[in-house]
Amino acid sequence: MAKSALKGDVQFISVPEVLQLLGGNGATGELRLGTDTEEIGTIYVRDGNPIDATRGTKKGVEALYSLVASEKGGFEFLPKAVRRKDIVKKGRMEVILDALRMVDEGRPEASPAGGKPRDPASASDLPVIRGPMASYLYVVEHEEFSDGQRIVSEGKYGQWLWVILEGVVDITKETPKGPLTLLRLGEGAIIGNITGFSLEKSMRNSTASAVGNAHLGVLNYQLLSNEFALMSGEMKQFLISLDGRLRQLTDLAAQYYGNTIRPKAYVAGKTLLLKQNSLAKGLFKITQGEASVVRGKRKQILPLALLGPGDYYGRVPFLQIGHEPDGASVMASKDLRATQVDSNRFLEEYDGLSAMFKAMISHVANAISFLTDQAELYRAGGL
Repeated sequence: MAKSALKGDVQFISVPEVLQLLGGNGATGELRLGTDTEEIGTIYVRDGNPIDATRGTKKGVEALYSLVASEKGGFEFLPKAVRRKDIVKKGRMEVILDALRMVDEGRPEASPAGGKPRDPASASDLPVIRGPMASYLYVVEHEEFSDGQRIVSEGKYGQWLWVILEGVVDITKETPKGPLTLLRLGEGAIIGNITGFSLEKSMRNSTASAVGNAHLGVLNYQLLSNEFALMSGEMKQFLISLDGRLRQLTDLAAQYYGNTIRPKAYVAGKTLLLKQNSLAKGLFKITQGEASVVRGKRKQILPLALLGPGDYYGRVPFLQIGHEPDGASVMASKDLRATQVDSNRFLEEYDGLSAMFKAMISHVANAISFLTDQAELYRAGGL
C-alpha cells in the first residue's frame, strides 16, 4: 500500500499550489481530496502533469477543474504507478492557470471557458507562478529586497541566478505603452536564464522587481555551470533553444500588448508541417531553414516563436510548454531540414540531471505556458 508523501488542508495550501509543487518535482501518483466524512475525488498525476480525474459521476477535464477549485477539505498525495490514459490534453501550467482564474472569479464548479475575463494589463490580476521547494545545497548567499527594489534590469548584462525563497517578484518589460508586468513569481521560481551558461555575457531581456519584501537565494553559478558543461551537446543545445523560445515569447507578448507585431510575417511562404492536437511524438532539431510555432489561423494567427537551425520542435519527452503539438501548430519554410532526436536517450539524460537544474527547466516551461496565455489575451484586445 502506497504511503502518503504529502498531506494538508486546501485552506492553507490550495490545490493549484499543490499541483505546482508536484509538477516541479515530476511526481507520479494519486492526489486525493476529501473531508472528514467523505472522499471528494482524485486527480491522477504522471511525471508532474494531471492526466485524468474523477469526482462522483464526473471524469476527465470536467472533474479536474471541479477538484482544483476546491476551497474546503484536505488532500493527500500517494506516490504510485498510474495506469490510466492521458485524458487531459492540456499542460500542467495551463490547467493551473485556468484553475487559479476560476478561484479568483469565485467559480469553483465552472469550466475554464466563459466568466469574467481578467484585465490583461493589470499586474494585480496575475496569478503567482511558483516552483518546487528550493534545494539549499545550491544557495550560496541570501539577499533581501524591499518593495519595488530592482533585482535585475532589462538591457543590462549579468549571469547571476536567484531562487525566490519567500515573497513575490514581478517580471516587467518596457513597451510603447509603458512598463508591462508579464509574470508574477513566487516561492521556488527562478530569476535568471539558462543561456548565460553558454555566453560570457548574457543580456537581461526583462526587469525583475520585488513586490513587498522578498527573500532570495543566490544560486551557486559555478556548480550549475559545471553541470551544464558535462551535458551532451544535444541537451545543451536544446536548453539554449528552450531559453531562446522564452526570450522570444517575452518580446512577442510585449509586442502584442503594444500592437506593434505583424503576424503574417511569421507565416508568409510557409506551409503546415505539424498540426495542433496531432499525434506526433517525435522531437526534431532544425538543421536548415526555419519554422514558425503558431496558434489559430488566418486573421487570428498567433505567432509564438520563430525557429531556425539549432532550434527544436515537436513533442519533448519530459516537458510540456503549452506549444506544439498539443497547443500549437508548426509551419515550415520550403527548405526546412531537420533530424529526429533519440527521445529515450534524451529522457534518460534528463532524468540524471540535478533537482536544481530540473527546477530551472520547469521554470522556463511554466513561463512559456503562461506567456502564451498572456499573448492570446493581448492579441484579443489589441489586434
